[in-house]
Amino acid sequence: MPLIVLWDVDHTLIENSGVSKEIYAAAFAKPSGRAAVEPVRTEGRTDRLILADLFRRHGLPEPHWELIAEALETSGAEREGALALRGWALPGAREALTAIAAEPSMVS
Repeated sequence: MPLIVLWDVDHTLIENSGVSKEIYAAAFAKPSGRAAVEPVRTEGRTDRLILADLFRRHGLPEPHWELIAEALETSGAEREGALALRGWALPGAREALTAIAAEPSMVS
């Protein structure tokens, strides 16, 4: 039976220097039509939970996930350059991913 490895990427594999919170805030703004005034809470959460929490704390109904996912993808693509400039791989991240990828019984 394969072993599935799930990663919490931010602050585990990479330092994003705040770019991820900018991405979530932009993904909130696209479907809501307004800027987030509440802080984005990301620590240990999935994309879906992060954005659901943000809509809830702004007193707004959560749109269908497909709409949010599209906004999240677009917002991320728009900030790839910022991540390349401000982010970096954490020590040991490359080696850990290489080791996992080399294990035939693991799916990551």
